[in-house]
Amino acid sequence: MKKLFISLFAFMFIAGCSPKTEGVDVVFPYFYFADLPIADIQEDFDHEPFEKIARNEQRQVVFTMPEERREQLEQQTYDNMSAFLDQDVSMSFQKIEHNEDYTEFTLHVEEQKYMNYQEENLLFVLLEDSVLHQVYSNKKPETIRTVATIVNEHGEEIQKITLADDNA
Repeated sequence: MKKLFISLFAFMFIAGCSPKTEGVDVVFPYFYFADLPIADIQEDFDHEPFEKIARNEQRQVVFTMPEERREQLEQQTYDNMSAFLDQDVSMSFQKIEHNEDYTEFTLHVEEQKYMNYQEENLLFVLLEDSVLHQVYSNKKPETIRTVATIVNEHGEEIQKITLADDNA
């Protein structure tokens, strides 16, 4: 009986500890790739060690990759967001506030500079990293949502950007 218990325990332990090279599915929300053909996506990611790239029934893109690579990408997106928030990357951003999950951002800007320099492109770098961090953190695709509220020097909202599927 003791041998059976030890064997069962060992089997459960081994089954629960899959190697980090084993493939895991990472599901992107529909809005991230929309209707981009899978062949185009695969071409863009040829250099990555992904086992498979496909669409599921909800038309979301699913990457099958080693767990170790998923963890690296999760850390990389976090590091990118942290670096962006720690650096003075903009002519108009005075202050950036965010929630603990890095999914909601309030950017305090000098409105005239923000409009003149068209700094939405910088903002989208941050928002994309937020979405990717949620993806690589295994958040359910239908719950992935990133919001940026741009506020001028008088505290007035001048723009709001939301990245999410329609049902999120």
